[in-house]
Amino acid sequence: MKKTLYLIYISCCVSVAFTSCTAELFQTFDGSKNGIYIQKVAYTTIDGTPTQYTDSVTFSFTQLRAEDTEYKVNVPVCIMGDTTAFDRPFVLTVDESAGNTKRGVHFEYNESDCVIPAGKAKVNVPVTVKKTDDLSGGEYFRIVLKLSDNEHFTVELKQYKDAAAWN
Repeated sequence: MKKTLYLIYISCCVSVAFTSCTAELFQTFDGSKNGIYIQKVAYTTIDGTPTQYTDSVTFSFTQLRAEDTEYKVNVPVCIMGDTTAFDRPFVLTVDESAGNTKRGVHFEYNESDCVIPAGKAKVNVPVTVKKTDDLSGGEYFRIVLKLSDNEHFTVELKQYKDAAAWN
C-alpha cells in the first residue's frame, strides 16, 4: 500500500513539472512601452502600508476654515516603466462632458503642470478647487480628468484594478 501511494505521489509531482506555465500564457511588463495611470492610496495599515488604492480624489471644503475659498488638490499620476534622465510631458485633459463643473468657476487647472520630472516615477498634478455659492446646497461636483497617449506614454490600464499588489 505504501509503495502504491508513493508511486501516485511521484506521478503527480512529475505531471506538475511538465505542465508549468509557458511564456505565451504569462505576460510580464517588458519595458517597451511606458504606461501612465492615476493612483492614490485610499487606505493604509497603522504602520502606513498601503492596503487599498483608488483612481479618484475626494475633497470637501468642510475640513477648512470658513474664510478659505480655494484649495489645491493633488492628483497623483504614476508611470509604468523606467525613469529617464529628462522631463517627459503627459496628456491629462478635463472631460467636460463627464463632469458637472466649469473651469474658471469651480476649478483651475493648468495642462503645463503635466510633466513627469527626470528620474521620477510619480508626480502630483495640482487642481485648484474653488468654493462657490452653488456648493452650499450639499450638491456634489465632479471634475473628470482623462489621461491620453502621447509620444512618451500610453494608457495601459483600460480598467482600474484596486489591489495592493499587482500580481
